[in-house]
Amino acid sequence: MMRRLGPSVFIAPVTTYEGRVWKSLVRSGADKIYLIKEKRESFKEAADEITKSLKQNATKYLMISGNNIDISREVDLSKPEETYEAFTEIIEREKSREGKILIDVTSATMEASVTALSLAKLYGNVEVWYTPPSESISKEAIKKRVEILKAEKTDLGGEPIRMDKFPSGKLISDEIRALLKINEHGSYNSIVEFANELGVGTGKKDTKDARQRYWTRLINELEEKGLVEIGISGRASSIKLTNIGLGVSKGILKSSKK
Repeated sequence: MMRRLGPSVFIAPVTTYEGRVWKSLVRSGADKIYLIKEKRESFKEAADEITKSLKQNATKYLMISGNNIDISREVDLSKPEETYEAFTEIIEREKSREGKILIDVTSATMEASVTALSLAKLYGNVEVWYTPPSESISKEAIKKRVEILKAEKTDLGGEPIRMDKFPSGKLISDEIRALLKINEHGSYNSIVEFANELGVGTGKKDTKDARQRYWTRLINELEEKGLVEIGISGRASSIKLTNIGLGVSKGILKSSKK
């Protein structure tokens, strides 16, 4: 059973479920709520209606001020980069608060669920919650699900998406600095080029060799975290952001602008 925490920040992508998201919200004890609406046309109407209902109920029954319930974000939850950006922006904005940041994936897509679990690896104060359906599902509901599954058997889907590996370890300030620099530049042809542009690491002695050693180690650690991709071309190592790195860096930038 999920424990009631509070005070905390509650983040929930919203597609089609309401009751189970509401249960997570109540149990969380959150005093700040972010409801992220799915913007794809097939979900938009339901997501709008459910989000408004959750906000109304939170205000009425949980006595949470409407100012502390944000329903302004609309995201294509099937696109990892968009979801990383939205989640990271909120986490960066709220990470100095006391209590946990909870991402509830009850109504999330598979891509958004993977995103939430990935970010929980990067941020120590983030937890991921899920409320499963009850065992007492009606025969009518089961029949509808079976019909959906039958239809999906013939659906070949869109183009496959490569899911980047889960990050490991928490971000330090120079890693954030590196992510933002690569995001700004697009990519680098070599770690030497990157190190010369960034200069000395925080609190490090500034020599050419020291710069290169420091940033080489840091870029390797970012690769281990799944945020950076290193390509080998001859004797040089090119650097670019993965989908996770791009979404995280965009979210960090966005959080600092408001």
